Amino acid sequence: ASLGGDWLAQMAAGAAASGVSIQYCMSYSRHVLASTQLPPVTQARASDDYQPGNDQWRPLGTTALFAYAVGLAPSKDSFWSTPVQPGAPRYRAAQSEPRCRLQAAVSTLSRGPVAPSDGIGLSDAALIMRSAAADGTLL
Repeated sequence: ASLGGDWLAQMAAGAAASGVSIQYCMSYSRHVLASTQLPPVTQARASDDYQPGNDQWRPLGTTALFAYAVGLAPSKDSFWSTPVQPGAPRYRAAQSEPRCRLQAAVSTLSRGPVAPSDGIGLSDAALIMRSAAADGTLL
């Protein structure tokens, strides 16, 4: 037993008691391997952090294989569904997302959560809903 192992086990016990699942984000291989003993862990983010216009989704082709092999749904980080998000405080005013449809497709095909990170009223709802059935079930 270790402090880290105890923490992961206690987090899983709390999630199980609450009836929720856990997604590991930016996890190391040891965390993904530990998840095989922790049923509430169902997903692991397999991409880098999203920045509009970057290629953070590229590592999915390799890191997702590892997560999938141990029974986790790999996912990619959030994305903008429109090219520009006016007023986004974390990004330069001139920053844009040139590949909204690719971001949405990769997110959907990753098997993990689809997480558009648009500002209120700035989403391309038609694009986002291509990831899900009318009842919200992911495709």
